[in-house]
Amino acid sequence: MWTNRGSVAGRAAAASEGVHNRTFRATIRTVNFERFDRLPVKLFLAIAGTIAGLTLVTYLIFTWSFERGFVQYVNRADEARLELMTDRLADAYAREGGWAAIVADGDRWMAMSRDALGLPSSAEPGERRELP
Repeated sequence: MWTNRGSVAGRAAAASEGVHNRTFRATIRTVNFERFDRLPVKLFLAIAGTIAGLTLVTYLIFTWSFERGFVQYVNRADEARLELMTDRLADAYAREGGWAAIVADGDRWMAMSRDALGLPSSAEPGERRELP
């Protein structure tokens, strides 16, 4: 039917004679699972599965370790701030003989709280002091 594909004349002749006679068939191919039984495919799947498994385990260990360490860090920082605040309150209680002076002076309470949190005594934003 198509003898000369290289020339324009051959294509025109083939196109004019076979346009109406040509039928198209669509076939559905099923997946051939026998090709997955070959050694290279098995090796690839084994290596890819191992890498995926190791990646997942590494992620889980890293996440657990980071969260555990971060929680310990936050707890230590809170304990240091709380200890500083209790020392300041104990000193104020011993000097004043009670809580009445601190309750009456809101600015003094704010200054003690800011000092215990490591914030500057002034209200300037952005400044922060390191805790001892």
